[in-house]
Amino acid sequence: SVEINNSRLTGDFVADDTSVLNVTLRNNARLDGNIINGNSLVIDSSGYWQLAADNSIKSLAMDGGSVGFSEDAFHTLTVGRLSGRGVFDMRIDLDNGVGDLLNVAGEAT
Repeated sequence: SVEINNSRLTGDFVADDTSVLNVTLRNNARLDGNIINGNSLVIDSSGYWQLAADNSIKSLAMDGGSVGFSEDAFHTLTVGRLSGRGVFDMRIDLDNGVGDLLNVAGEAT
């Protein structure tokens, strides 16, 4: 488990197939990057995750935090279970029918 507290990190968190990666963003923590093979992510009210590419995570708990999708291209965030409340900063190109996508594969509460 990794807890980021009042810090800004740039880069990726990567777990191999034998590891369990749980990430928490608290107290103005910000992650600019990807969570690869992540089990869970908790984002508190002042936390922010800026995706750099398509990502998939088993569980995302939004405690008032924010998730941003990078502006360089459209991306997909796939979540097995989504809970809580928060902000998803997504973009769409209506003329061309493309945009960022939040895919909740399981339960949303």
